[in-house]
Amino acid sequence: MRYTATLTFDYKDARSAEAVEAALSVDDAELSASVQRESRVDGASVVVTFRCDDAKQLRVSVGGFFELAEVASAAVAAFA
Repeated sequence: MRYTATLTFDYKDARSAEAVEAALSVDDAELSASVQRESRVDGASVVVTFRCDDAKQLRVSVGGFFELAEVASAAVAAFA
């Protein structure tokens, strides 16, 4: 079975979304070989999709990503 999770993070403008997406896109080292992650900017939102064959690994990956997204969002907000 293949599992998919799609997350959407909304920001005040496209510039903020682009900065967060750029910061998060370089952090592929945390992913296991079984997890695929794709991210894109859609207007003022960052859309991230995870795909994995193992539900537990997907949960761990998404949970860890939330923590990274929070840090990246706070950094962008501090410099906005």
